[in-house]
Amino acid sequence: MVLTGADGIISAVSPSLEAMTGRSRTEAIGSPLALLLHSGQPSGLNTNLMPALQAGEMTVAYQHLADNLGGSVWLLTVSVGISEGTLLVGFPPSHEKAQRTAERLYRLTTDVERSALEAGQSREAATALGAEKLDAQLADMGNGSYAEWIQSVLQAEVDDRPTLAGSPQGGPMDYVWDRALDLHTIVAKQQAGQTKLFEASQVMASAAQSAENQAEPMDQTGAQVVAAASQHQGGSATLLTAGHRVSAGAQDSALRVRALQQVVERTQTLMAAQRFMLAGTLVLTEAVFAALRPACLASGASGRVLPDAAYPPAVKTRPGDRELEFVAPLVAALRELAPRLSMGTARIQAGLNRITKEAIEAAGQLRTFDSSLASWRLLSQRFGLPTWLVPDDLDPQGAAARLDGLVDLARAALGRGGFTDPTPISEAAAQVSRALRQVAGPFRRG
Repeated sequence: MVLTGADGIISAVSPSLEAMTGRSRTEAIGSPLALLLHSGQPSGLNTNLMPALQAGEMTVAYQHLADNLGGSVWLLTVSVGISEGTLLVGFPPSHEKAQRTAERLYRLTTDVERSALEAGQSREAATALGAEKLDAQLADMGNGSYAEWIQSVLQAEVDDRPTLAGSPQGGPMDYVWDRALDLHTIVAKQQAGQTKLFEASQVMASAAQSAENQAEPMDQTGAQVVAAASQHQGGSATLLTAGHRVSAGAQDSALRVRALQQVVERTQTLMAAQRFMLAGTLVLTEAVFAALRPACLASGASGRVLPDAAYPPAVKTRPGDRELEFVAPLVAALRELAPRLSMGTARIQAGLNRITKEAIEAAGQLRTFDSSLASWRLLSQRFGLPTWLVPDDLDPQGAAARLDGLVDLARAALGRGGFTDPTPISEAAAQVSRALRQVAGPFRRG
C-alpha cells in the first residue's frame, strides 16, 4: 500500500511494499510515485488513468514496479482518491494470462516512447505517442479503452483470490477482526448479488438483440409491400391502404425496438461498472486484513484470515503496527466510494424502470405490426401477390414474447430492491475504525 498527497508525493509506504521492492520507507517518503516504477512502465498509461482518478473515481491498473536491484515487481493496484490524496492498494496478480497481456501491451508501448525520445521528441510528445499506441493495441483486442479491458481483468483477479478463512483466536485484536470480517462479508454478498444481476442483464441484452434482429427485415418488408401494392392493377386502393399500415407498423416497431436496445445496453454498462467497483471494494476490504494482520500476530492471535500464500513472505512474520497507519485511509477510501455506489444503484434502477416501460411498448408495437402483417398476407393471397414479399424468418410474435420475458427479468431485479446498498458498507467500515481505536488505541502516522 502507498499513500500519496495531492501533489503525487509519497507520504506513507507499507512494510509489505518495502519488502517487495527493497526500497526503504525513508527513501520512498517525500519522493514522487515514479520512484517505484520500472522503466518498462509506459508513461502513456497515465493518460488513460489520470482523468478518472482526478474525477475521484476508482482506477485499477497493472503496475510494473522496480526493486532496488533493478528487477521487476508486478502488482495489480486499486487506486482511490481520498481527502488526503490518493491511496494505492496492490496485490500480486493471480490471472497469469491477463498479466502476460499487460506485459506485451507495456513492452510495445514503451518501445514507441523510447523511439520517440531517441528521435529527439519531447517527453510530452513521446507520452502522447505511447498513449496512442496503447489505445490502438486495446482496440485491436476489441476494447474501447484501458478501463474497459481492466474491468474484466479485475473480476477475474477477484474470482481467483483465496477465500477468507475463519476469525483468529487468542488475542485482544479478535474484536477488530470480527468487525473486519463483517465488512468483508457485506461487500462479498453485494458483489455476488451484482454479479447475478449482471448475468441477468446479459439475458436481457440477448432478448433485446433478438427483437432488434427483426427491425431491419420489418423495415424492408414494409417498403416492399407498399411498392407491390402501388404496382398492382386491381384493388389497388385496398392493397395500398393495407401496405401503408404494414409499412407504418414496421417503422414504429423498429424505432421502439432500437430505443429499447439502447436502454438495455446502457443499463448493462452501468451494471458492469457497479460490479467492477464492488470488486475493487472487495480488494480494499482484504487490504484491511493485510493491515491488521501484523498487529494481530503481535497480540498473540493467529492472523490466518487469508492463506499464507496470499501474503508476501516478509509480512508473514513481521510483528508490529506499521501497517495500521493504513487502516484510516482504507476506511476513508471505502466511505468515499459509497456515494458513487449509491449513485450507480440509482442509475441502474432508473434504467430497469425504463427497460420495463420500453419493452412493454415495443412488444405492443410488434404485436400491432404482426396483426397488420396477417391482414396483408390474406390480401396478398386474394390478389395473387408473390409470397416472397414477407420473409419466412420474420417473427414479430416471437420477438414480442421474448420482450415479455425481459420485462419479467427487469421487474424481478427491481422487486429485490437494495441490490447494491452502500450504507452497510460505509457503516461497517466505520465500525472497523472504531474497533481498532478501542482495542489498539490511537495509531499514529510515520
